[in-house]
Amino acid sequence: MNVPPYPHRPADPVRSLLHHHRELCARAVDPLEIAAALEAHGITDRTAARYRHRDVFSLSEELYARTPRADGAGEVHGADGAGAGGPRDEAPGARTLRHSRGAGRARSAVAALLPLLPGGLCAAAPAAYALTESLPAPARAAAGAAGALLVLLSVRLCLRGTALSGTAVLGGCLLAGHALAGGRPLAWALDGRVPVVDVLPGEWCVPLGLALAVAPAVWCARWFAARARPRLGDSRSLEEFAARTRPLLAAAVALFAATLLAVLAAAHALVDGGLTGGPSGGVIDGVIGGVTGPEGARIAEAAALGTLLFTALLLSAHGFPAAAAGGVVAACALEAAALAAAAASGHTRLTLPGRPVEALATAWGPAAVPAAACACAALALSAVAASRLTGASAHHREEP
Repeated sequence: MNVPPYPHRPADPVRSLLHHHRELCARAVDPLEIAAALEAHGITDRTAARYRHRDVFSLSEELYARTPRADGAGEVHGADGAGAGGPRDEAPGARTLRHSRGAGRARSAVAALLPLLPGGLCAAAPAAYALTESLPAPARAAAGAAGALLVLLSVRLCLRGTALSGTAVLGGCLLAGHALAGGRPLAWALDGRVPVVDVLPGEWCVPLGLALAVAPAVWCARWFAARARPRLGDSRSLEEFAARTRPLLAAAVALFAATLLAVLAAAHALVDGGLTGGPSGGVIDGVIGGVTGPEGARIAEAAALGTLLFTALLLSAHGFPAAAAGGVVAACALEAAALAAAAASGHTRLTLPGRPVEALATAWGPAAVPAAACACAALALSAVAASRLTGASAHHREEP
């Protein structure tokens, strides 16, 4: 656009902005869509002052009002159809409307219950694996791999549409695999000996708890999205919207973290006293024993990992997959650095790098090291989410 030779401002400064974002304004269903998109393009309240508006919301309202759109086309077409067909044509339309509403309720019910599928499949895995005792070892290994693949596919089905990057998915699988290993890689790095531990009972509570946590993760993410978007209409500036969204984000993360801890503790109590036929002193006693006993570090590791992945899920679902992948990769790097430091201390004479890792593993168990790594990454990613997910662009719908 050519710069005018005269120094004063144009009489209509919004016209150039309207011409530049005409397609966006024509596609938007309300001014909030335009406000979120403008913020994504770097237009702030200070920039809106150059267009003679006090904030981005006021500017978006003018852009929405000045954009030509055919709002009455559908109403005219509907009126013509009703007048041409007569009363007898209203019955099929009413039936179609009722059928569409019923199908919508069914889809909503399926979407609400689908996140329970990974937990259900993982809970049924021990019983299904017990049926393969008479089979050869290769067949049992193939059956176990098929069950794990089925659980992973169900998780992928529940998280469709969240725009998770391949890096985040790969990093999450590596972190989950390290959590399932139960501290054995760190034990090998420290003293060169791999402890022999059965898959059941103590090991099974981690995959079962993480699979059961898929449901609260999806529900909390939907709750945050559903509560945050209406606040755009009630806020008159970007700062006000951010201030009103931060407590909502903190509540969503805290709610999921508390639910995850309860699910992990309950899974440990269920596995220790239910699925494996071990000692059972009641669900409450099992939960308390799981949190305060030797498995407490493993539950803390799984809780930190779950909170990290939930924060990454929120960022990816709201249009920030690169930030989500960065947090997951940072956790992988921290765990790899801890393993390298422990290996340098246990297999060479370089004892200084591995002293903090060895001290933490000795005091709280090997699972405390990856728990600390995931907790640090989760805190850093939560700070990123607090700045990204409190902006209007994070709640902009690309499709009306």
